[in-house]
Amino acid sequence: MADYPCRIVRTRRKTISLRIMEDGMVEVRCPLSTRKEHIDHILRTHRSWIEKKQKEMMSRPKFHGRLEENCSLFYLGKAYPLHFGSTTVVQWDEKGFLLPEKKKATAQKVMESWYRQQAKKILTERVEHYAKTYGFSYSGIRLSSASRRYGSCSSKNLLSFTWKLVLLPQDLIDYVVVHELCHTKEKHHQKAFWREVSSILPDYKKRERRLKETPLSAYWF
Repeated sequence: MADYPCRIVRTRRKTISLRIMEDGMVEVRCPLSTRKEHIDHILRTHRSWIEKKQKEMMSRPKFHGRLEENCSLFYLGKAYPLHFGSTTVVQWDEKGFLLPEKKKATAQKVMESWYRQQAKKILTERVEHYAKTYGFSYSGIRLSSASRRYGSCSSKNLLSFTWKLVLLPQDLIDYVVVHELCHTKEKHHQKAFWREVSSILPDYKKRERRLKETPLSAYWF
């Protein structure tokens, strides 16, 4: 077995996939009947890739679950330092976030409110862009606070997205938007659905893989 943390997940699938988790652990998803020797061979074959991805993962700025001076806050995939000062509203620019000094005790609530405002604007704009460009029809957009589910599409084509998507890079936000818009036409994850996604985002598999690599919990509470 590999000399780094590794988790084996056996499921009813036909292929083997490798995933590097936020803490550097290697997750191997494989068919139920996969032999340990074969898993070891796969890990050895992909050792260079695994170590490269682990270094990338461990070098990323981390959200430590504390909103304090100079901690890292994420917005559109980038980490910015948080500062408190003489302001009455949340301010953001390339130098970082500035929150009112008197709001330290409620900083999480203040930031969530700001993120929600940005999410509503960004997601509305991206949904409208793709819907108009590719001929999708939807009944509305709703924001949720989900930490695991990025989005959903109801039977009546109401699109729901977690506001936490604005913590992610723009191209991953677009992937989630396109994914849910395609569900307005194809209410499943069969070949027809993925053909629809691929016709808009030919690199959707790479985006999906990146989306799975780092959970939303790495960006927020």
